[in-house]
Amino acid sequence: MNPYHLIFILLTSCVCISCRPVEDENNHNNITFYNGTGTALYIAQDTKYPDTTITDLGVLNQPKIYKVEAYSFNYEALSLHPHDTYEMTFKGYKGNKIIPSDTLMVFVFDAEKLEKRDSHVKYSLLVRYDLSLKDLQKNNWTLTYPPTESMKTIKMWPKIR
Repeated sequence: MNPYHLIFILLTSCVCISCRPVEDENNHNNITFYNGTGTALYIAQDTKYPDTTITDLGVLNQPKIYKVEAYSFNYEALSLHPHDTYEMTFKGYKGNKIIPSDTLMVFVFDAEKLEKRDSHVKYSLLVRYDLSLKDLQKNNWTLTYPPTESMKTIKMWPKIR
């Protein structure tokens, strides 16, 4: 291999790696999800609120990403592209808001019912969280099912109390 090609590849790699935003108090590209139940769940997100049509959002195609085993954390399912942040997604970039309604929907499905596929997907839905940027900040970028006391002010359907 030509040494110039090697140098070019190394420099390109360094530039690409350095372009990732640093995750800090003002930049988040992940939401942590904790399954506090004894059964597996699937989780998915959608930005098309108020269109709350319930679909499985393709979670069955990639269970390693979207499935959350009993009493486990998931750090991948509610992640954005490495160059995006939720703050930028909510507030927009150059006037282009990705979430024009200011509401991110997170769907939580019963894994066993969803995997059976013998009924409409809505029968496997456990809850839909309708989240604002402030909701995520208040809950330290962590969601749980069932909801914790700090999540009681989050809009959800059906209402869980």
